[in-house]
Amino acid sequence: MKNSQENPKMPQGEASDHERGRPELSAELIGAFKEYIHNGEALIKEGKYTEAITHFMNSAEAEKVGWEITPARSFLLAKKVPLDKIGDYAFQISANSSSQGGRINLSMIIFADSVPQQERVLPIELQEQIAVIYLEEWLHALQEITGKPLTDKNMVRKTMEEFDVGPESEVDMGLYFKQNGIPISPIFLEAYSREKYLKD
Repeated sequence: MKNSQENPKMPQGEASDHERGRPELSAELIGAFKEYIHNGEALIKEGKYTEAITHFMNSAEAEKVGWEITPARSFLLAKKVPLDKIGDYAFQISANSSSQGGRINLSMIIFADSVPQQERVLPIELQEQIAVIYLEEWLHALQEITGKPLTDKNMVRKTMEEFDVGPESEVDMGLYFKQNGIPISPIFLEAYSREKYLKD
């Protein structure tokens, strides 16, 4: 999630790779990148959230397409996460994670050394939301790499016009989540007014 709704993540034009100083990517590399993302989606749908989080922190896979995983602002905890704070932590992880210009910036929760090993486990609801946040950032990277929407371009534009929402990349993301059965959290729904077109 970007900190500002005014700066969409989908690039305009076909010269962005050269402008960023990265070589053009082959269809094979882009296809492998897509497959890696889809494998992460599958882990989320299977409820394997810790595996999905690890999957999306794999710098080696991002580097294959000239991108890198960088740490965003993270949170050091001196105790286990209280159940009534799950939404707050998920919001902060989302707000501080981003993807643009060759970098996937992922915010994390880190336990202090003083926390007993058996308590260094995030609630499963928070694991799910973090995994989905990381997926979203990788998908934004895919949007930028291809310069194309994840879903049907005409449907994206129709949704933007009908519900008066934007930017294009975020509407595209909302439609992709819905079409592919990816868990939609209240945080995702509220961002960029997605509740207008994603609520049943």
